[in-house]
Amino acid sequence: MLSPSEEVKNRLDVADVIGGYMKLNQVGANLKGLCPFHHEKTPSFYVSKDKQIWHCFGCGLGGDMFSFVMKMDGVEFPDALRILADRAGVVLRQEDPRVRSERARMYDTLKAAVAFYQETLAKETEREIREYLIGRGVATDTSENFRLGYAPSASWDGLLRHLKFKGFRPEEIEHAGLAIRTERGDWRDRFHNRIMFPLFDIQGNAVGFSGRHYESRHPAGSSMTPAKYVNTPETLIYSKSRLLYGLDRAKQAIREKDHAVLVEGQFDLLLSHQAGILHTVATSGTALTQEHARLLKRYASNVSTAFDSDEAGILATKRSVMLLLSCDIAVCIIRIEGGKDPADLVLQDASSWLRAVEEAMPAMDYYLQKASFVSDTKTPEGKRRITDDLLPFIRIFPNPVMQGHYLAKLAGSIGVEERFLHEAMQKIPQEHRSEPSQTSSVPAQIVRSRWSDIEEFLIAFLVKYPDAGRLLAQHLTQDLFSSEHTRSLFLHIIPSIQTDSSKEAPDVVSEEFQMHLDQLLLKADRYTETLPKINPVKEMEAFIHELSLRKLRERLRTLGQEVKSANVSLRSVILEEFTRVSGELQKREKQSMIAAPR
Repeated sequence: MLSPSEEVKNRLDVADVIGGYMKLNQVGANLKGLCPFHHEKTPSFYVSKDKQIWHCFGCGLGGDMFSFVMKMDGVEFPDALRILADRAGVVLRQEDPRVRSERARMYDTLKAAVAFYQETLAKETEREIREYLIGRGVATDTSENFRLGYAPSASWDGLLRHLKFKGFRPEEIEHAGLAIRTERGDWRDRFHNRIMFPLFDIQGNAVGFSGRHYESRHPAGSSMTPAKYVNTPETLIYSKSRLLYGLDRAKQAIREKDHAVLVEGQFDLLLSHQAGILHTVATSGTALTQEHARLLKRYASNVSTAFDSDEAGILATKRSVMLLLSCDIAVCIIRIEGGKDPADLVLQDASSWLRAVEEAMPAMDYYLQKASFVSDTKTPEGKRRITDDLLPFIRIFPNPVMQGHYLAKLAGSIGVEERFLHEAMQKIPQEHRSEPSQTSSVPAQIVRSRWSDIEEFLIAFLVKYPDAGRLLAQHLTQDLFSSEHTRSLFLHIIPSIQTDSSKEAPDVVSEEFQMHLDQLLLKADRYTETLPKINPVKEMEAFIHELSLRKLRERLRTLGQEVKSANVSLRSVILEEFTRVSGELQKREKQSMIAAPR
C-alpha cells in the first residue's frame, strides 16, 4: 500500500507544482527558470520531469515537490503534504483535532468562514448587498467565482456562533483573525456589516479577509464612522506584505503573457478580470512591498501599474516603480484620464480600460515626459528639479545598459552633458536606492571549487553515458576524486561500468543517495545544453585529464614538503620520485590539451 506522500507523487507532476509558483521554460528534456530562493539574472534553477526533482546550481538547494512547497510557503512537511494532497485529491487519514497543527486549524477555520459569509450574501434578506455589488459592476458569476460574502449587520457574533457549532474554539477563531476579545472577556466577530473579499494564498487556500464597510447600513445618529476597509491582522498564515489579491487566479495568465497588471483595490481587480484582463492582481489596500515585487518576479518580467491618480496614489506609484525596477522588472504606467480608477473606467467603457492597458508607457519615459511638462527644461532651476526627480529612478536600474540609455535620454532632453548627470547620480544618498531587504530569508551561496564541479560532472557523465565510461574504464580510479562524497558515488557506480568486473552495483540505495545521483544527472543535462554537439567520450577524457593533472600537482607538493623534513638517506629517494612525477606532469601538460570543462 502506497504512503500518502507516494500517492501524491503518483498523481502530481513536479513541473506542474513548481510551475504554479514561478515561470519555467523548456530546455531539452528539462525546464529552467530564475531561482526564487536567491537573486539571479541568469536562470540556474532546473526541474527534471523525468526524475521528478528540482535543483538550483546557483544556491545549491534542491529536492522534490514537497521540499519545494516547504521552502516556498515556509511550512513543515505535514502542511506541505496537506497542500499537495488537496491538489491531488488524496484523502489523508483523519487526525484528532486536538493534535492537528495550529496552522492547519487556521486553514480550516478560514475555509468555514468563507462558506459562512458566502451563504449569508446569498440569503434573501441580503438582496440589497447583492444589488449594490451589481451596481458597482460586479456580475453575479464574478462574485461567486471570487467567493465574495457578507458579514451580517444583524448580529455581533453570527460567525462566532456558527464556527463554534462547527467545532472551533473561540481562541482558534481569534488566532485566525476572525474574532476579537473584549475587555469584559467575551468574544465578538471582527467583521460586522461588511462586504467580505476572501484573500487566498498562491495555492488557493483562504488565509484572511478584506472587509468593506457597507455605508447604507451605518446606524443613524452614530458619531463614529467605521473604517472603509478592515483587513485580517497578521497571522501564522497571512502576511499582507506577501500576498497579492487575485494572484492565485491570475498566475497562469501572467506566466503565459510574461506580464502582470497591478491595480490598487479589489473592485479594480474584479472588473479588470471581467473585462478579460486575467493577468491582473491587486495590492488590496496596502503599499507594494519588496516581497510583493519578488513574488511578481517569479511569474513575469513585465509589470504595468494603475494606481489612483490622487496625491497618495502618485506617491504610491513612484515607490512601486522603484521597488519593481530594483528587482529588474520592466515597468510601465497605465494612464487614466479624469481621476478615474480602473473599476470606474470598466464600468463606464470596458474597451477604454483595455486600450489604456495596451498603451501603457514605460515608466521612465512617462516620468521624463511628465517632468518636461511641469518644469522648464531651459532654466537651471527646471533642470535641477527634473534631475532630482528622475536620477533616483535611473540609478535604481540593476542593468547598466538601461542606466546608460536613460542617462543619455535625460541628457538630451535637458541639454546637459551625460557625464555631469552620471556624477550627480553617484551622489544620490544610498537610502534612495530602494535596495532589496536584507532581512529576507535568502540562502547563502555554497562556496564551490572548480574541482568539485569537474568531479561531479565526471560522475554525472558516467551515470548518463555508461557505454562511453566503459571505453575509458582503465583510466577511472578512485584517487581521481578528492571529495569523500564524490568518491563514494564513484565506488557505487563503477562496478556496473567496468567490463572486467563481475561485481554488480547494489540495486537498493538510500533515498538521499538516489536523489543526489538524480541531481548530478540534471547537472549533466545543464552542461550539455551549452554544447552544440555532445561527444561523451571526449568530454569525459577532458574531465579525467584535468583531474589527473591535479593529482600529479598535489603529489609534487606533498613530495616537496617531505623533502624538507627527510634525512639524507631518504631524501635522495624522495627526490627521485619527485623527478619522476615532475616529468610525468610535464609530459601530460605538453600533450595536445583537451578543452577544459565548463
